[in-house]
Amino acid sequence: MPAAITHEEMSYLLVKIFFIFSEQGFDNISMDEVAKRINLSKATLYKYFKSKEDIVRRMVDDHFDHLREVKFDSGGIDAVLESVSWAYVKVVLTTATTSLTFLEDLENKFPSIYEDFRSALDAFTGRFLAFYEQVREQGYFRAVNARLFVDQAQYALRAVLTPTYIIQNHTTLPALLCDYYQLLLYQLLSEPYLPEVGKERTYQFMDHLLELLAGRF
Repeated sequence: MPAAITHEEMSYLLVKIFFIFSEQGFDNISMDEVAKRINLSKATLYKYFKSKEDIVRRMVDDHFDHLREVKFDSGGIDAVLESVSWAYVKVVLTTATTSLTFLEDLENKFPSIYEDFRSALDAFTGRFLAFYEQVREQGYFRAVNARLFVDQAQYALRAVLTPTYIIQNHTTLPALLCDYYQLLLYQLLSEPYLPEVGKERTYQFMDHLLELLAGRF
């Protein structure tokens, strides 16, 4: 691989290619067409990736990296909120770049990669649930069925993170992401900590998230 490309540039490249696969499907677009859509020569594309399967594997590995980066810290309300905010960033990115069509295609055409992806999500879920229980015992989180947050991310968040939803509901991506995050905090935080929802520092990560999603919406 050419030394000039950074990890961040590769992640951005993978996101751009994902959107192409999401629209067209794996079988309906050639490497030639992928190269044209992302403004690379075919020779350069093949320097980065050996095949479409190699691209898919790199996409999934990139998601693994995103999920592993989240550090859950229960050492005080500031640490808890920071953990929740960065978990939100990674979950939004994973949801926005793995449509149900993409996952079905992945399961049918690259089952071993699909199983690796599901295992990574399950590991992340397990870490979140353990974090939730610890924070609940400390009194920062209210006592609810934490598994609902996982299902909410998988189904509700996936349903609203689409251009169609944004247009039909006369909203914007920044407003949608902020509203959804507020809803999450109101669901999670116990009553004494609800005033944290209105504090500006709670949303310091939002500009970064919007920048990462710029190619999607």
